[in-house]
Amino acid sequence: MRKISILFVCAGLILSLAACSGQEGSGDADTSTESSVSDTAVSSADGKTDTSAALSELSIEDATFDSDKDYSDSVVSKYLDVSVLTDKTKKDILDKLEGDKLTLDAEAKISLVKGMSIGFTATVAKDGENTYRKISVASQDSIIVKNKDGIFTVDEKKKTVEAVPDESGDDGEAEDSVTQQVISYLLSSFGFDKLEYKQNGAEEYNGEALTYEEYTSSGDISIKLYYNESTPKYIVSTKEELSSVITINTFDSTADSSLFDLSEYSQI
Repeated sequence: MRKISILFVCAGLILSLAACSGQEGSGDADTSTESSVSDTAVSSADGKTDTSAALSELSIEDATFDSDKDYSDSVVSKYLDVSVLTDKTKKDILDKLEGDKLTLDAEAKISLVKGMSIGFTATVAKDGENTYRKISVASQDSIIVKNKDGIFTVDEKKKTVEAVPDESGDDGEAEDSVTQQVISYLLSSFGFDKLEYKQNGAEEYNGEALTYEEYTSSGDISIKLYYNESTPKYIVSTKEELSSVITINTFDSTADSSLFDLSEYSQI
């Protein structure tokens, strides 16, 4: 099964476009989780958000690695050593990725070298065998939909679709399962080097009081996975002066059926 690096996918998309490559529980649970932070945080006299009260109320549980669930057949195991992930991350992210329905909406700024970064947004969804993937780079969209009629590249502005043969192998992204795509966008900051758990805690990030898990990769790369209770919010990867951020806007066990419906589109 092909491994996808988000940086390589980003670079590939930019080259092709110029001539990347992301809430746990029900909607009700997500709403209550968001309000738990915003209701506690207040603005200080200088206009900045004061999260000290919210931070003091956060409960930081000891990290555990006791889960005996077998992830050996999970596509996640092809990207990283699942055993180093905490039970919390396995439950709140990995188990969600394996569900029948999923929607992930994320945006990212990936630092390539000092002074050079790539920004993109990604939306992926699945409902059984139906999948939807949209990547936007520099106001250019790349959309692929798989439904009962086949796999299609989609132009939402022109309302047209073009079939992608299953056996062609020309579009690797189309052939990948939506779970692989989600993992590429969500866990790509971890890279493919050995990952080690370092610590967990709580701190302010982007004006929010959040808990976090910190991992290290290759010794000098820090990866922090920020949570609002059970909802993953940010993945921040830092190496020396470089910092890449994935913001997770939606991570939900639902899927909008209209994303897979191409009946109003013209095929070319």
